[in-house]
Amino acid sequence: MTKISDALTHGLTIRESANDGSDFTNPAADYRRLFLGEDGSLHLRDSAGTITAIGGGAGDITTDAAWAAKGDLIVGTANNTAAVLTAGNNGKVLTAASGEATGLKWDTAAAGGVTFGADVATAGTFTATNSEGGQAAANVNDGNDTTYWSNGRTTFPDTLTCDFGVGVTKAVRKLSLVDDGATGYGIPSYWTCQYSDDNSAWYGAGPAFVFSPLGSATSTLHWRPPKITTLVFDEDPGAHRYWRITIWEVRNSTGATADYVRVRAVKMYEISAGTLP
Repeated sequence: MTKISDALTHGLTIRESANDGSDFTNPAADYRRLFLGEDGSLHLRDSAGTITAIGGGAGDITTDAAWAAKGDLIVGTANNTAAVLTAGNNGKVLTAASGEATGLKWDTAAAGGVTFGADVATAGTFTATNSEGGQAAANVNDGNDTTYWSNGRTTFPDTLTCDFGVGVTKAVRKLSLVDDGATGYGIPSYWTCQYSDDNSAWYGAGPAFVFSPLGSATSTLHWRPPKITTLVFDEDPGAHRYWRITIWEVRNSTGATADYVRVRAVKMYEISAGTLP
């Protein structure tokens, strides 16, 4: 029997056993002595004189011998097993990798951004509040950028509405207007985009207004060929049946106020891969 005073003076002697504590038949010489070292940590000394630190006490993880270099990480590799993963190169990111010994690796960050699908406006039916002669609203999604829609009047606003049909909705995240820059006539310079589920209640799909950078009336700015003005919705407006563009002002290619509006094409895109920030 070991006295408490002996354990305090000489350390606590422990016989080796099976892990479940059921077998103490190992030779008496096969023992472990548990003691508290001067470093404040617990240690085990076996019958061969080998000493193993087992932590605890006042041990400090910040001075652990496992740390060999700046950026080292201790990573679990299996049950009750760990290894050191050294820091990666500048700009690398930590990525799960089951084929690596630690299950992790430093890798090149994936490229950001999104991928947009095909133009979905081609599947919709466009109407306008007003059209001039053969320059109908249907021209903006006929696949021919040489045709155009014109409102045929000098009063604004005027709208272009796209209806995807009964039971069909589109989650538009990018919208482009192709103007009539080739002739420098009737370029939308001030417009908005909205969506609806009933063609009655309308909600904003992006900024309050979109301005095309046309310059002033004395500008020498010209668009050749037709200029595409694109709006990407930072916030997801959701999928809806109706999408409406309202044009409040038009200018010509020199920046002067124009009379009629001309839009050669309206293009709408959904996200096919990735996510916006």
